[in-house]
Amino acid sequence: MINQDIIIQATIPGIASFVTVYFLTPKIANFMRRKGIVGVDVHKESKVEIPEMCGLSIFLGLTVSLIILAIFSADVLKFLPFLLTLTLAAVVGVVDWFKPWGALQKIFLVALTSIPFILFGEYQPYPVLPFIGKLRLTIIYPLIFIPAFTTILGNTLNMVDVVNGSMVGVSTVSAIFLAITAIILGKVEVLPLYLSLTLTSYAFYIYNKYPAKVFAGDVGSLTLGVAFALTGIIGGLEVLTLIIFIPSLINSLLIVSSLGGFKERREIKDRPTILLKGELLSSSLSLKAPVTLTRIIVAETPLKEFEIAKIIIILHVFSGFLAILTAIFMVG
Repeated sequence: MINQDIIIQATIPGIASFVTVYFLTPKIANFMRRKGIVGVDVHKESKVEIPEMCGLSIFLGLTVSLIILAIFSADVLKFLPFLLTLTLAAVVGVVDWFKPWGALQKIFLVALTSIPFILFGEYQPYPVLPFIGKLRLTIIYPLIFIPAFTTILGNTLNMVDVVNGSMVGVSTVSAIFLAITAIILGKVEVLPLYLSLTLTSYAFYIYNKYPAKVFAGDVGSLTLGVAFALTGIIGGLEVLTLIIFIPSLINSLLIVSSLGGFKERREIKDRPTILLKGELLSSSLSLKAPVTLTRIIVAETPLKEFEIAKIIIILHVFSGFLAILTAIFMVG
């Protein structure tokens, strides 16, 4: 049962995170532009330069919400491991801009960000699988599953950040559906976190949607991915989290398999899509170009960037309903 206290504790941090991201993003964007921290929007004919690393506002928004949740909590230090892990993920993203990591280096470093949560976080090493039930993974869960889960979601969201609004659009709808599954399963303790993720993502989406005024950068995508992983772990919603991100996970698997291993975006010379007149995107004919979800979407018919983002988001809506059905089954 969701009582009034839970509603208040869920709403205030979420609103605070939205306000933080909404007002700080333009200021961070102006700062980044002045410092020359910009990226070329390759899907625009004008090749306009967009401020990069603006996903710092995402990190700050989630930080504000975690601080408020800590104040509401009887244990003020309860959310400290979560915040420390998010901070490390954000640092990995920031450093990557100035001194790019290799693909395997980044995977390893994102896995290491989970150490504070593994050592001091609140989690139960008993994930529940549909049709199977509860597993007892006392050793494997903290040593292997948590760092792997954190790395997978962090890098998966990073890989889906390919067109304006896609990554934060996916994050917004995924957080909404995960909140619904949490209610179905009675995991109300994670509702404040999912509401914060929803409003943080949507606030940034306002600036990142087509035509984008800001880019999140790795600092934004890694922060959100790690936050989804930790929230899923806290709520025991690991499987449902993976179900909701099925389209993004498929995208990651397609990229890795078609490239024959892990490669950084900067190492990929042949792009999966080509820009046509009128800013339509079409599938690349190059055999060396990676196979991606976007490339498959435009394989038959060239599409505008915002149309591609819409399809990617809708695919996650479908997987969100699949997660809800799975949650209902788990209750039964």
